[in-house]
Amino acid sequence: MRPHQLPDENKVHGMPRFVILTHNHPDWHWDFMLESGDALRTWRLVPGNLASASLISETLTSDPGSGHPMEAVPLPAHRRHYLDYEGPVSGGRGEVHQWDQGHYEMIKDEANEVIARLEGIRLTGVAKIKTDKGQSIYTFESA
Repeated sequence: MRPHQLPDENKVHGMPRFVILTHNHPDWHWDFMLESGDALRTWRLVPGNLASASLISETLTSDPGSGHPMEAVPLPAHRRHYLDYEGPVSGGRGEVHQWDQGHYEMIKDEANEVIARLEGIRLTGVAKIKTDKGQSIYTFESA
């Protein structure tokens, strides 16, 4: 078990898991993934104030727990193995590294709004993805 990996309590509690990864392809961004059946619902989170694709102290300029809104681009479902995976992505699509993981409770799941209560190693609070006029925005509010 990696030092930042949660014990298998998530499986014991029967709650679905989430993971937030840093991903460096095509530019630095976050991948926000919610376990949903046999797949992971996935959004690419891009901080609005990201002037350049660079890292500062091995983290992006604004993290998913900062409270700053981020663009949330829906992506195709990903394989569940990303819940625990770190390393190169096939096809020369960069690398992913785990930033946070834990379990979540779905509060609202509608076409224009997804709200989940996260209980992770770094984040505890409510994550929201709201879609308005074709644009989706992620926000996080600490508990």
